[in-house]
Amino acid sequence: LGQGKIKEEIYQEEIRKLKEAVERYGQVYDQSRDFITRNFSLPTSMHQAYVLGSHTAYGIAAEAALKIGETVCIPASSFESEEFLHGPNLQLTPTYSVFIIDAHDETSQRSLQIYQAVSAVCERCFYIGLGKEDGDTKKLMIPMNTEHNLLPFVYLQFFQLVAYQVTESLHRWEKHPM
Repeated sequence: LGQGKIKEEIYQEEIRKLKEAVERYGQVYDQSRDFITRNFSLPTSMHQAYVLGSHTAYGIAAEAALKIGETVCIPASSFESEEFLHGPNLQLTPTYSVFIIDAHDETSQRSLQIYQAVSAVCERCFYIGLGKEDGDTKKLMIPMNTEHNLLPFVYLQFFQLVAYQVTESLHRWEKHPM
């Protein structure tokens, strides 16, 4: 801005988008809490988890897997969505938990296809995306439209809340003393 690299109106538009994502925090929190309550028996019975995403959503998946693994104390791995289809998906059994994050870009349709395929194997398959609810109780659909590079502001709190609620409900705060 001060160096003439970005025009003032573009800068202000980017600031507006950031503010909107942050202002929606309460709404996303409430939806996330309701989603967890509605599906309570599923996340609290996780034994191992995969978190999938493409582009910006892959970074979110990495942070989500880290948070789940460190708090819930289960093996949790992140994969880029297409990478998942080249091996990790072959390990799936009904005991796995899989979270699929929609990047809200050209990979969205593919993410939905992966969700539908994994749901045929795993009861604990969840889809996190933007848009309207469609009656599928294992989808968290957030009614907003934001650019994919701002998705961490929208999606990360869902995974933080899942990790916290599952850890709290299962009394897993105490770690091995060694």
